[in-house]
Amino acid sequence: MLDFDLLYFFDELAPPIFTIIGTIIGVYVGYLLSKKHWNYQLDYQKKNIARGFFHELEDLQNIIYPIVEYYESPKFTVGSPYYLDDVIIKTNVDVHKNKSFYDNYGLYFIFHKEIYMFDKDLIKTVLIFYKSFLQAEECYKIYIISKDNNEKLNMQDYFFDYLEKSYHTMPKLQKSLKKYIKYS
Repeated sequence: MLDFDLLYFFDELAPPIFTIIGTIIGVYVGYLLSKKHWNYQLDYQKKNIARGFFHELEDLQNIIYPIVEYYESPKFTVGSPYYLDDVIIKTNVDVHKNKSFYDNYGLYFIFHKEIYMFDKDLIKTVLIFYKSFLQAEECYKIYIISKDNNEKLNMQDYFFDYLEKSYHTMPKLQKSLKKYIKYS
């Protein structure tokens, strides 16, 4: 009777059980492979975005560094509401046709949502840098259109304050992005 039960098991019950077990194993292996592929794609995307920001920072460095270094140099004198115009001219910083240092097609605006894929320290540094830089940009735009000397002086001061904050945040941001590009 034992031989008969064993034969019954292999003939009738084993194929469905092995099919179910095989299906479960296949689903699990498929899940693991798709998860691995998803993580690879996510890392690849983060690395490319970080690389883009790094290269954009190199371009922005050509704007920020000359202005702030001139501002922090002994050549700087306070008092004129038109000093910012002189600094822009003397540092040969390229201001776009629309009197802007950064346009709406910059990577910060394009990848604003994707910034939150990075680790929290990098997110914080990116946001501090761009928030300060864009605030300096807004002060510059107000400065350009203002006719009031007091407002010009205030916007000029705010411009330099915000730009200095970006200037001092930039090395940390570049270092974080470099590390992210290298190890992602």
